Amino acid sequence: MSPSIFRASLAGKGSLPMRNATLRFAQSRCCVFGEADMEVLAKENYEEYLYFCREKNAHFMQTPQWAGVKAGWKSDIIVLRQEGKIRAGALLLLRKIPGTRHFLLYVPRGPVCQKQDLQQLMQDIFHYARSRRAFCIKIDPYVPAKDSDYHALLKQMGFCRLPAGAMGNTQPKFVYQIEIAEKTPAQILQGFAAKTRYNTRVAERRGVAIWSGGKERLEEFYRLLVQTGRRDGFAVRRQEYYENLLCQMRECAKLFLAEYEGKAVAGAVAIRFGETAWYLYGASSQEAKDAMPNYLLQYRMMLWAAKHGCKLYDMRGISGNFSPQSPLYGLYRFKKGFGGAVQEYLGEYELPVCRWLYGCYKMALSLRKWHKKWLLWKFCKKGNKISG
Repeated sequence: MSPSIFRASLAGKGSLPMRNATLRFAQSRCCVFGEADMEVLAKENYEEYLYFCREKNAHFMQTPQWAGVKAGWKSDIIVLRQEGKIRAGALLLLRKIPGTRHFLLYVPRGPVCQKQDLQQLMQDIFHYARSRRAFCIKIDPYVPAKDSDYHALLKQMGFCRLPAGAMGNTQPKFVYQIEIAEKTPAQILQGFAAKTRYNTRVAERRGVAIWSGGKERLEEFYRLLVQTGRRDGFAVRRQEYYENLLCQMRECAKLFLAEYEGKAVAGAVAIRFGETAWYLYGASSQEAKDAMPNYLLQYRMMLWAAKHGCKLYDMRGISGNFSPQSPLYGLYRFKKGFGGAVQEYLGEYELPVCRWLYGCYKMALSLRKWHKKWLLWKFCKKGNKISG
């Protein structure tokens, strides 16, 4: 199958009609391009894009494997080339809206491009969105919040940044990251806060053992995950999702279990790609919490990441509210104990393509968010706090 090619003139009178629902590229002073090609990559060339993502230290959610994890979503990869080599690209996920012919187009932790290529790539994504009947383009750039120029470019194109919830939106806006580059196990441990270091050693003294592998012990992890979801008030996906994740991400994903007295009492799923490893999902039992299994589990995952050449260990989402009175403060306190620092990303942006349908979608989303806030309020009213 040969790649599909879409051509769009970004200069002169041949540009798209400038309505409220369209990108304002022709009005942008920065948008002075000649004719550009947008290539929808053929599946046999996905390895080329994977290599490009690794070279650019992109987020694992921009890899072709992640598209395989997202069952129920259609996907494509678009790229821009220079002298035959990929210079920019994006994994696009499409989710059909029930009862309509339209799709939501989502670019998770992307696109993967330099600022000088952003306008051209987004113009191509807009052409793609129209051709696939997408009513909205949602992006979540893997870009630090301090990059005001990137935000200004997106705003100039017509994108609107969404207000972040307690834990971000689709992806967390605030994450906790630990530098592990070229550190020995002793140096990594030394970087922990004194209490965290003590708890890690307590787990070792009490005989907590760490197992790592693939999906062969997924059922034990899932049982812990369901318990944690009920205790901390969050929804848990079906077991098949986690099994598919481990299969699709192959050697980049690892399941970890902490065992105490022959029983799994805590577990986690970690993913590594390029120079970064992510703590993606975690679960624990209340039965053996005095043995501190979660602390040793995190330490061993950091060692696994460092062994594979990762420079950064990302513990993922925390709340942007660092007040001790926040019901999410326990999660922040747990992660902060491992050293490192808070990283804030730009956040989530949306651009409507079909405005009336976008309005209906936003209304439905508001009702859903209100319901989730009500459930969280009800959960916290009982005196619960979310911990690590």
